[in-house]
Formats: sequence, structure tokens, C-alpha cells
Amino acid sequence: VVVKLMGEGLNLPPDPVLSMSCPGGKWSNDSCEGSNANYFFVDTPVHSQSEATIEIKNGGCAPMRVLALKATTQVYGSEDPATFALPDGQADELVVKGGGSEQVKVRFAPKAESSFIGSLDFATNAPGEATASLPLRGIGIRPVLVLDPVLCDLRALPPACDGLFSLANAGGQELVVQAVKVYGCNPMFSIATAPAAGDRIGATSTLANAIRIEYLPGMVKGSDLLVVESSGGTATAELRGGSPPVLLTEPEDVLDFGDHLSSTADYYLPVRIKNVATYHQQLPLTIRSIRIDTTPPSNASDTFELASDGSPACSAAPAPNTQVAPGGEVVACLHFKSTPNGGTFFANLLVDTDDPAYPAPGYLLSVSASTTCNPAPVAEISSPTGAGCPCQSGEECLGTECHRLASTSTVLANATIVLSGERSWDQVPDGTGACTVQDFSVIASWDWTLVSAPAGSTASLSPSGQGTASRTTLSFDKIGQYLVGLSVDDSSGLVSPPTTFLVTVEP
Repeated sequence: VVVKLMGEGLNLPPDPVLSMSCPGGKWSNDSCEGSNANYFFVDTPVHSQSEATIEIKNGGCAPMRVLALKATTQVYGSEDPATFALPDGQADELVVKGGGSEQVKVRFAPKAESSFIGSLDFATNAPGEATASLPLRGIGIRPVLVLDPVLCDLRALPPACDGLFSLANAGGQELVVQAVKVYGCNPMFSIATAPAAGDRIGATSTLANAIRIEYLPGMVKGSDLLVVESSGGTATAELRGGSPPVLLTEPEDVLDFGDHLSSTADYYLPVRIKNVATYHQQLPLTIRSIRIDTTPPSNASDTFELASDGSPACSAAPAPNTQVAPGGEVVACLHFKSTPNGGTFFANLLVDTDDPAYPAPGYLLSVSASTTCNPAPVAEISSPTGAGCPCQSGEECLGTECHRLASTSTVLANATIVLSGERSWDQVPDGTGACTVQDFSVIASWDWTLVSAPAGSTASLSPSGQGTASRTTLSFDKIGQYLVGLSVDDSSGLVSPPTTFLVTVEP
């Protein structure tokens, strides 16, 4: 049986033969022939992209393999190497059947206003066409999509931006909005209203207040980008936000009660804690705590305290978690409790708030005060022995004479006893102003009194009463106990508490 097959077919060579769609000429010798031997993309706005479809043909009978397909960009300076690239989904290997063709897509995405040169390169199994390269050219132009303003500072005071943006088409053809988004998803910024994808903007026209950004102020300053993508390019605007509270104290660094303060007075000073109005929609200042830090090197463990003087101008410290509105203030009053020992005292006032500029333990304010060392003098009575120094145990050398230190003495009848107030002393300041030095020379007067005597006694002190005599003589006439008292004045007029000395007269 003989079957005769009849039909029409292509008269193709047996091996693969490469050819391509080639604007301006035909494909020959690995390039396009003719004066326009490049593939030109349409002029493309910066930050947008365009695609071209190039057809690769097989003029032979056997299948043609296309391998290592890639698009490259010539880089002379700051050009982006990915200006020409294969788009997502484009395979880098193809098989073109005999007499058939396959399409290859190439993307052009300029990031600057400039001319760009690249190539589509690949390898084949076609005889004499082991490698092929199609020159690519494209021009990045100024986007025709305009977003205004390009900077929106939502934290500025007074407000520099109300969150409204206009969109304009500066080109001569209608453009299509593709997407409107906040690039970094910063939670302070959200899109309240905006054109939808697919909305159109006519040639040379403007959409006023086309986009409205809603601002939710945050504790930390930050920024993001508003991005509008369209067929006329991509436009961006910077968004700035962050409206934290701003802590300020008055005084700012040091609260100084002063020098030469009286050792017998109390002093109060207010500290104003403010939330300085600095930002639009500024957040309130939360005062978590206020405390006095007296840990070393502070030397004022109980000298300073937070306490009111009873007046509105110097009120007690605010309660924990008190909130201060922008532009507002609260007062915390500090009390300096003077000490008769005098000296210079310092501590730290710690104001712990939610101002991110001052993390825990908070803002530190130095506190200092200095009082004059002026305590009351101390009266002491001793009994001179008449013996010269050095002295025996229980005695002390005053000048050149020994004194018994006991506060009692026993003597025989029909005698006398000399008592001395020369051991009376006062405290004077050391180099720091604190009262640590005993000074016997500042006693100005001695006040001797016979406090008690046996019944019927006519004993007396000589001298007695207040005067400049540091010694007195007790003359007694009866057996029994005699109590002698002494108080002293210092050079500033302060009087000591009285002290006593007991004399027992035996037969």
C-alpha cells in the first residue's frame, strides 16, 4: 500500500537561524544594520518604568536554544546598574522551535534625568551566532507627576503643614494613578483620603487637596515618605513628625539657697517644672516622680526635703504621674533645714519624666546651701590643782596649770575652792565651713551663780554674776553640799546652757 502525503511547507535550512525584531534595520552579524541600529525605549519619567517586547525568531528547522539571557547597563559614573533589566517573571533561557518566535521583555527604569545605554545579551546554539547583543537606549525625563508640598513637617510650631497635598499633571497627556502609600509604615502617619488606583489626572491639570495625611504624634521624632506612583512617574514627599514633651526646670542646672545662711533659720525655694511648648500637637509631660538623691558624694542626708512653706508660690511636690500640658508648669518646693553645726551642703534633685531626652533616672538638678557656723557655746567647770604641767591622769593642762576634769569635788571644812570656766569653748568653722574646731578663745563672759547651799549657810562666790572673770572662789561655812552653776557668752552674743559643779564639804 502506498500512501502519498501532500501539503505545503516552509523551505527552512536544517540548522537554527537567529533573527530579531530590530528597529531601524535588520539583524545581521550580531547587530542591527542601519542608521538606527538600537532598540529605543520611549522617554520614561524618572522613578517610573517602561517595558519593551523584543521578538527572537528562529529561521531554521531545528529548535534554537537561547541561553544566559540578560540585560545590562553601561556604567560611567553614578548610573544604576539595574536601569535596564529583565522584569520579574522573564525567564533567562528559551527554546524557539523551528520557524517560530518567542518574546522577551526588557524593563527600563531610570533614576535620573539622563541618557542611558545598555544591551540585551544572550547565547544560542545557532551556527555562527554563539553570542548575540542588541544595543538598548533610553532617556530618563523629569516626571510629569508633581506632588506638592515635597516636605510636610507636621511637628513644627506654628504648623508649617496641614497634611494636605495637591497632585498635578505637568505633561501634555492624561496620566493614571497607580498607588498612593506611606513608604515606611510609620504609625505616626496614615492616609485619610487619596486618589484610588486607576484614577486619572488630565493633561496640565491639578487636583487640589487630593491627599490628606492624618498625624498621630509620637514620643520619638521620625520621618517617612509619602509615595505616589503613576504612569507619569513617581512623586515623593517627606513627612516629619514626633511631638514629645519638652522638660525644662527653673532654675535649669543649680538650685542655690545661698551662702552665709543663718544656722537657726529655715529656707524654702521653688523649682518650676515646665512642659515647654515646642511642637504642634505636643504630648503632655508626665512627671513620674521627684526625689532628693542624698547618696554619696552628697553630704546632706537630712538637710534638704520636699516640703511647702504654706504659700501657693512654693507648694508641695506634685503627686506621681502628674501630667503637665504643653506650655504649663507645676511647682515643687524645697526646704533647707539649717543646722547649728553649719557648713556647705549639696545634693541632687531628680525629676523623672517621660521626656525621651532624659531617660531614667531623669533630669538632675544640683542643690546647694551654705550656713554660717555659729552654734551656742559650751560651758565647762574644772578645778585647778595649782600644779604645773604635765598633769596626772584625770587632769588636763590648760595654759601652764593642771585642772581636774571631774564635775564634783570634796573638800574639808573651813577651806575655800577655786573653780575655773577656762575649759568653756565654742565651735568655729573649718576650711569647709563646718563646725568641727573647738576654740577656747571666743568666750567673752562668764556668769557664775551659787545654785544651792546647806540651810543657814552664808557661803558666797567671788566674783559672782556675769563678768569677764573666768575663775571664781567658793567660800563656805557649813558642812554639806554646794552646787555652783556657770553659763558663758561667746563673741556673737550666744549664751550656753548652764552647767554645774558639786562641792561636798566634809568635817
